[in-house]
Amino acid sequence: SIFCTCSAQAVPAPSLDWWIGESALEKNSSEDTLREVSITSGTWTNSRLSMKKELNQNLKIRCEGKNQYGVHNLSILLTPDKASSSRQNFLTWLIKGALCGMLVSALLFICLTVCL
Repeated sequence: SIFCTCSAQAVPAPSLDWWIGESALEKNSSEDTLREVSITSGTWTNSRLSMKKELNQNLKIRCEGKNQYGVHNLSILLTPDKASSSRQNFLTWLIKGALCGMLVSALLFICLTVCL
């Protein structure tokens, strides 16, 4: 899952819109794979976006804050969680090591059988 937050302060309070690629998301959307909620309090607007989507380099997300005086865009740089990435690398190496160990054991067994 991907979780993003965006906050903006302005007078009057800005509206915040999320964009994925070139498509704007609907306000207060709550699909199965996508949920967006915005809350305004005083001069602040806070918005949260959560998506159940694979992280890839082609996914472009941006937050756009605007009021009658202008627009400000913020692009979100997506990076994988280092903890889950290192855990995944460890499991990959563990599986590769187990397979190599089984292969070496099988070759030793074959060699011993031929020698005897």
